[in-house]
Amino acid sequence: MRGDTKLPQYLYQVLGPENAALYIDALTDEDFDNAVQVELTVTSAQMNKQVEQQNALLISNIYRQYVQEVVQATMLASQPQVSPPLRSVLEKAILASNEFMERVLRTFSDVSDPKKYLIDPTGEIQQMGQQQAQNPMAPLMQMMGAQPGQNGSGGTPSASGTP
Repeated sequence: MRGDTKLPQYLYQVLGPENAALYIDALTDEDFDNAVQVELTVTSAQMNKQVEQQNALLISNIYRQYVQEVVQATMLASQPQVSPPLRSVLEKAILASNEFMERVLRTFSDVSDPKKYLIDPTGEIQQMGQQQAQNPMAPLMQMMGAQPGQNGSGGTPSASGTP
């Protein structure tokens, strides 16, 4: 720093006059070299690779559990016997899980865009609810094996005139 005229000017611009003066005083103090201690730890490439593998395994386990729980919540919310308040709670739980999972994914440097990995089935849940409201017999018919559109009448079994 001694003899350098650009550094003090730069510090005054960046830090402001008061902070720059404190910083320059600390750097020019006679005991500065003895007062600062820096420790470095050298790691090997092999050690870094092992850490990356452990992180990948950890994130894959967390992500697998997240997907399973979102799918289970979606399946439950799509059931016709689920009450609207419970469906609302399930949708909120899914949204909260997404927020949490996004935070978890952001902590891993290998994941560049965490939102790509999130599942938001709320649109599908609402669509299933609308379909059930329009045709309340559809889930029962699916359970009995009838497919919508069979027999030309939207899946409703038709009576045959022959015994």
